[in-house]
Amino acid sequence: TRRLVDVSQDVIIREEDCGTDRGLKLKIAVKGADGVLRKTDDVETSVYARMLAEDVVVDGKVIAPANVDLGDVLIDALVGAGVEEVKTRSVLTCESAVGTCAFCYGRSLATGKLVDIGEAVGIIAAQSIGEPGTQLT
Repeated sequence: TRRLVDVSQDVIIREEDCGTDRGLKLKIAVKGADGVLRKTDDVETSVYARMLAEDVVVDGKVIAPANVDLGDVLIDALVGAGVEEVKTRSVLTCESAVGTCAFCYGRSLATGKLVDIGEAVGIIAAQSIGEPGTQLT
């Protein structure tokens, strides 16, 4: 845990929005054998509580604008509209000069709200990974 904290301690939320349009394309739905579109099994851990990096457009109409939080209702609406993948903001593509921005990090799963500026998200991640890791050895 100590080494993880050492390398991740500088990952702090420094601003609300870095302004990037970059992100990761992630699947939210797959077609079953019957041809019906269903949410992927990992949708809660892959896109839930993240922000959209770009507008989601279906038939020329914006059904979800960029920088909107992906929650259960919106994910269900996107799958219902036939959307199979979305581009989400990510700390991996964040353009903040130091640390990361709140929009690229997304919603705090502890509070259910957008993460606060100044939050030490790197240390939280290191502790989340490190503690279960020590139990494996």
